[in-house]
Amino acid sequence: MRMGELSVKTMVKYLEKQPFETKVSTGETLVTPENMNDPEIARLIHPPQVENITESSISGAKSKKWRVMVIPKGTSHEFWKTIHAGALKAAQELGNVEVIWQGPQKEDDRVTQIQLIQSAIAAGVDGSCWLLSMRVHWWNRWKPRSPKASRS
Repeated sequence: MRMGELSVKTMVKYLEKQPFETKVSTGETLVTPENMNDPEIARLIHPPQVENITESSISGAKSKKWRVMVIPKGTSHEFWKTIHAGALKAAQELGNVEVIWQGPQKEDDRVTQIQLIQSAIAAGVDGSCWLLSMRVHWWNRWKPRSPKASRS
């Protein structure tokens, strides 16, 4: 969940020309039989999830200051559903960003991943977060960077 939340929040900082970390840690937690019943650990083991639906459309009218497309590696596994929940949490907390969630159903569908990135560019979204190969990459339509700049 934290990965989705931090990717959207970092993208908005970038769009608003605020300082941001180029490498963002989502944190690590060691889960053991002794701490599994701790409420904080239980929250990590069973994070909120949302289904693979989006209320926003890439072709629709802009409803917030920023339109950010989040492209996950896949959408059917519960891991990606938690990332989706985090992205929506960030959008709700910030209030000025509309999250467009689109990704392939299968994680190994690279063709669809590339098509979605091309669609984001063609649609003119303000930014996109690519959660591919377990890395988060940012792209900004208004200030393209060298290919090396989008790698973390």
